[in-house]
Amino acid sequence: MQIATGHALNGFTQTTLDVALDIQELVLRRRMLFRLLRGFDFDAPVARNEAISDTVPAWMQTPEFAPR
Repeated sequence: MQIATGHALNGFTQTTLDVALDIQELVLRRRMLFRLLRGFDFDAPVARNEAISDTVPAWMQTPEFAPR
């Protein structure tokens, strides 16, 4: 976080803008987490072995290490 050193923009200093953005990001992350967990049964979890993304993107793989 930065220390407010100058002019206010619409009544907000840089510090208050940073704090407001941090709070907004926290709220959005919390909403996303609850959305992901909605309907999840912790007593009987279903394991889905699906990757969120490739371990190594295809554009980074060299021919000798590319999957066959």
